[in-house]
Amino acid sequence: LLGQIRANYLSNDAKMNLSGESRPMLEKAVSVCLELYRTSPNHDATFLQKAFSFSEYGKSAALLESVRQNAQRNLSEGLRTRKEFLQKERADIETKMQFARNDAPQMQTLQDQWQRNLSAFQSLQQDIRTADKNTDALAALLSVETIQQHVLGQNQAIIEYFVSETTDSLYIFLLKKNDLKLAVVPFTVAERADVATFVSALANVGSGVGRDALICQKGYALYQKLLAPVAADLPERLVIVAEDPLSILPFETLLRQPQTDGNLAKAVDNQSLVVFHHAISYSYSANLLDEMQSKTSNPNAARTVAAFAPPFAKNLETGEQYLPAPIAESLKDLKPLQNAVEIAAVGRFAAVESFNDNRATKENFLAACQRHSVVHVATHGILNHADANYNFISFAQNRDTLQKDQLFYLKDLYANPLPLDLVVLSACETTRGANVKGEGNLSMARGLASAGVKSFITTLWSVRTDKTAQLTPLFYQSLNATTPKDVALTEAKRHFIAASTDNFDPNFWAGLILMGDAQPILLDKEMPSAWWKWLGGSAVAGLLLLVFFRRKKKG
Repeated sequence: LLGQIRANYLSNDAKMNLSGESRPMLEKAVSVCLELYRTSPNHDATFLQKAFSFSEYGKSAALLESVRQNAQRNLSEGLRTRKEFLQKERADIETKMQFARNDAPQMQTLQDQWQRNLSAFQSLQQDIRTADKNTDALAALLSVETIQQHVLGQNQAIIEYFVSETTDSLYIFLLKKNDLKLAVVPFTVAERADVATFVSALANVGSGVGRDALICQKGYALYQKLLAPVAADLPERLVIVAEDPLSILPFETLLRQPQTDGNLAKAVDNQSLVVFHHAISYSYSANLLDEMQSKTSNPNAARTVAAFAPPFAKNLETGEQYLPAPIAESLKDLKPLQNAVEIAAVGRFAAVESFNDNRATKENFLAACQRHSVVHVATHGILNHADANYNFISFAQNRDTLQKDQLFYLKDLYANPLPLDLVVLSACETTRGANVKGEGNLSMARGLASAGVKSFITTLWSVRTDKTAQLTPLFYQSLNATTPKDVALTEAKRHFIAASTDNFDPNFWAGLILMGDAQPILLDKEMPSAWWKWLGGSAVAGLLLLVFFRRKKKG
């Protein structure tokens, strides 16, 4: 019923509000199913599977529905074109609204345009329902058996967490190829707060004894709470499906053994951290993971990397233009980066088309997404905790005043289909955003999923450019046709840690996480040369001319 209601809502905000409002019902549904499971003869597995399904309904359902709608394969080209146009038009109108707050006539004009767009979208939705009788199927979720057969990879398991605030409990579902198990542990308000304390300590770099001791203490306590209850059954590869407050937690940093002296460097040296024992990826839900794995790659895209390193002026100013306060305040953070070093290092292990200086524009980014299977963007990411409309990454800013047309917002990701196998977003806090109960963080990562990207590497905190310039190339070095992306990223982290005694701190490596499809991807090692491109184009042109003259001669 929730799925049917959500499918009839027009705005994304309304759909997300429904997720928050339905959360108490879903908590009750999960707890009732688990009580039936515990009290039924021989623990009837049907009730456990139902509990897992209700947990899935509470995991980013509005995002799942959006991804499914964007992927509808029965839509005609005309309907799809209309939909993409209206989505982009709405994103453009809403962006202009941000900059028209002090211009009442302009704001009224934009509000009228927004209302017309909404009416047009309502008409489009009705046309889609008329043309595609399968739209109601969007509300359905996969069965546990289907997830086991089609989603899980080799030596891989899904750990899904469901937090019950009414009972102060944490339900831990462990889904393997041939098994579904459950662990229930207490999860109090204080313990939930410990997650934020732990992540805050990880995000603030330093070697102070107090910080290191806190990381060791909380890291071990959280391991006992989150992974130890199912540790005996864990394979090497894990997919974490979490929710607030666990959605900001890098599970790789948890400690399997206590480090009573608080020496974090020793804990890393002893390989006590989870990163040395499991390859971990993350997903918003098991159903969304299936959608991301099922995406069809762009057949026209080369197996190459488009790498962007936008330039930044030393002291950006607003100039005479009006800027909303959240954007004006971000100017101080848009400083020059050593990002060209990072994309040059990536080029040692994969075929790269580099976009530096004036070429690192938003327009070139969107165009490159149609030509390459992988895009790597090393830039500034700006997070607004209060309003996700102001989350953005920035492209080229090499003038004295801000080029607002080079800001790429979260809503732009919702409006632009990106048929990519992988995006590496080497920018600060791109996995984080304002939290909506039942939906998760409204982050740039969420936007990538909505845009149709199969997998992406994003960040949990403000990452250091000098460290990502060392770490991300190691990921490409490990990536090949037989190594899954989660394994490649884990190997990169291990190699990075081993490369220097200064690299042990989780702040340097744990902030980069993989979300979505972890299946292997084969990249070319060298870009096709211009000579071969010319030769190929000449051959095609010659063939077409030959056919033309033969037909003319026959005529």
